[in-house]
Amino acid sequence: ATAASAPSQLAAAPHSSASSPSPSSADAPAPAAPVSSPSAGAVNATDRGVAFPEHAITQWRLPSRNGKLPSYVERMFRLKTLSLVCSQLVAVISMMAAIEVSGFGDEWGTTMSSVALLSCIAVCIAALVMLTCWKDVYPVNYALLAAVTVFSGFAWGVGGRLLPAHMHFQVMGIIVGTVLVATIVMAAWAATLRPTSSRLVFGSIVAGWTVAAAVDAIVAPSCGIGQDDVAISIFVAMGHFIVFAWEAGPFLVECNPDAFMSVVVAMDASLLVVVAVPFVWAVGIGLLVTCCLSSSAREEEQGGAAEA
Repeated sequence: ATAASAPSQLAAAPHSSASSPSPSSADAPAPAAPVSSPSAGAVNATDRGVAFPEHAITQWRLPSRNGKLPSYVERMFRLKTLSLVCSQLVAVISMMAAIEVSGFGDEWGTTMSSVALLSCIAVCIAALVMLTCWKDVYPVNYALLAAVTVFSGFAWGVGGRLLPAHMHFQVMGIIVGTVLVATIVMAAWAATLRPTSSRLVFGSIVAGWTVAAAVDAIVAPSCGIGQDDVAISIFVAMGHFIVFAWEAGPFLVECNPDAFMSVVVAMDASLLVVVAVPFVWAVGIGLLVTCCLSSSAREEEQGGAAEA
């Protein structure tokens, strides 16, 4: 028993000595308490020469300037927004191709096609107004977005037949190519060179339009389309992106998450402008010609009656 208790006595000896400190140990200064890091488990990079762990606050998570969002938040906002816009444009051009291949509305004629186009434009305007009012209400906003996409595809598919040389396919192809290239350029440019937001947004749109216009200028003549029609399509697409940059550019620069649907509404509105403006001009010119012909016929009748 004495031999068995000896080790326990020896093990308890240090604890007993620590509980009754010696005079020399009482005068010694107490060790400094460890300083807690801003985040639990963070490593001092200046002392150890290593990076912060995953749960520590690093510089890339912070905004670049006061009043701005972090760079990764802005990058994801632009990528998500332009991806949705590109998906919508692909759906629109797919509907156009389906209408063209199926021959839907071939027997309508110019008058019936004009009435259908005007009806689609009116429905699109109503849906856009409702989408603007309820753009933050889920899932109503996505249901209205689907309605706008369907009627936009129908309007472009039916109304484009009034244009020569498949010009509506050229314009929509340039628009789709521009958004696709701009999304890729914007993501790559922001990850490497980190330019200012305005230069990033507008520079990517210009680069996308340049690439898409160059492709159309090469491919369209090989399909038998004249240079004049190609030039008109390129400049119509350029006008579309001028309107889009003016409406949606500030939202893509600021990257406010609450303005996500506003970029999509701006794209839909600019698409509607491209469709509606030629139709309005055509109707206006037709009414003007009709009025002039009526006035000439009336003058001729009056002149004949005076001679009689």
